[in-house]
Amino acid sequence: MGKYDKYSWATPPAPVPESEIKKDLSADVVIIGGGISGLASAVSAAEHGLSVIVIEKGSVCVGHGHHFGVANCRFMRSRGYVNNIADLKREFLKATSYRVNEDVLMSYLCHSEPAMDWLCDKADKHGITYTMNAACYKGTAYTEFPGTIMFSCGADGVVKMLCSEAVELGVRILYNTPAEQLVTEGEHITGVIAKSPDGYIRLRGTKGVVLATGDISGNEEMTRDLAPQAFNAVNTRYTPVGVNTGDGHRMGVWVGGLLQETPFPCILHTTAFSTNVFFYLAVNQKGKRYMNEDAGPQNKSCYTWNQDPKHPWGFAIFDSKWPGEVRDSLAYGGGLMWDCLEHDIDHPFDTEWVRVPLEKNIAEGRVAWRADTLEELADKIGVPRDEFLKTVERYNEIVHSGVDVDYGKRHELLTPICKPPYYATKFGASLLVITAGLEIDALLRVLNEDREPIPGLYAVGQASGSIYAVDYPLTIPGNDLGRCVTWGYLIGGILAGEKA
Repeated sequence: MGKYDKYSWATPPAPVPESEIKKDLSADVVIIGGGISGLASAVSAAEHGLSVIVIEKGSVCVGHGHHFGVANCRFMRSRGYVNNIADLKREFLKATSYRVNEDVLMSYLCHSEPAMDWLCDKADKHGITYTMNAACYKGTAYTEFPGTIMFSCGADGVVKMLCSEAVELGVRILYNTPAEQLVTEGEHITGVIAKSPDGYIRLRGTKGVVLATGDISGNEEMTRDLAPQAFNAVNTRYTPVGVNTGDGHRMGVWVGGLLQETPFPCILHTTAFSTNVFFYLAVNQKGKRYMNEDAGPQNKSCYTWNQDPKHPWGFAIFDSKWPGEVRDSLAYGGGLMWDCLEHDIDHPFDTEWVRVPLEKNIAEGRVAWRADTLEELADKIGVPRDEFLKTVERYNEIVHSGVDVDYGKRHELLTPICKPPYYATKFGASLLVITAGLEIDALLRVLNEDREPIPGLYAVGQASGSIYAVDYPLTIPGNDLGRCVTWGYLIGGILAGEKA
């Protein structure tokens, strides 16, 4: 019995009959998928003098997200921020329980700097500005490093920029052309058969085929088999619907590729409702405290959905002192959903960045509330009044003692809930992406079950694995998009015969 025989999606389809193939195309490189990693791969390959065809399942190329995390880059250095690679590697390995491929991890850490410099040069050319994000945790519960670059156009704008660059370099992009199966000659992958609007076409990649097909979150069956915890999330940010269905994962398995260890890690943020979570007292639907709130969005997401399958959300409770408390806490805390998502590291924190969306949410009355009394607040958020009052009373006792004997929160984050009006924001886990795929080596070659490279087959972006495990690490916030750019930047030189 094969490793994946128990999964119905692992059964390869029947070969497409030769009589149904309407056209043959050939290029040095065929890239399957036109997202961040796919288009970065296309531009890089073309810059190395290779002919490139990209086939894209959708009608347009799209990107998602905002933060691109890298170990270092020229822009960071110009602002006085330099990370030590050995420190980054140590903390990254700890955060992934040492279940990643160290060679692949080091490839990202060492090559993300020239990759980001490469991308920033292109942004300069296109008049796209960029900044460095300040949302980096500075506490003791876990370790994050500065290195998050934000482009004014967002990830989707970066995709459009790369698409423009690719076309300018002569890359051919075929839209509405989903890949269906890889073409093999002996042990070599030589191409792919795709279904274009005019029928099946066969595309030959003389130097390689690159899987850049995104994640599996749009495939319910694969998600249930490989990342069942993803269903605990309150919602998903996966778009466009019907595109990221694990096509590259399946095609890789059909030709002998090895998927990374399951369950696949997920990127989770506490943004299913409000983005204002901070470090404040968290209560569940029963009105009880349930965690040390000095935790990142990934941890808070997992803590929260474990409370009650029927109510997988929590509430952050605070009072009118919040503007000064949040501002001051950033010196020894911070991070995503604590600091502002778009806070430029060179500018001071502005409480209006929080106040404006908070007031909007309070006015709508669905994910944030304000009340003159704690009793009224309990009623508004729908938790048992008596239990909630006991929880706040207990929390205030802990604050005044200076030692959190219940959950161990740092004393500098203990602030009493005592000055009305009182506030509550609702938060829960939102699934961004299931960030795992086929095992690769440092040259981005897909590995078989013997962990040997499959000749001619490469994987980048979410189709590739080997760098994440257990949970997504925020060692460098935004490292997933940073990794996608890095793999795309590297693949051109690799396919051109250079070593990474």
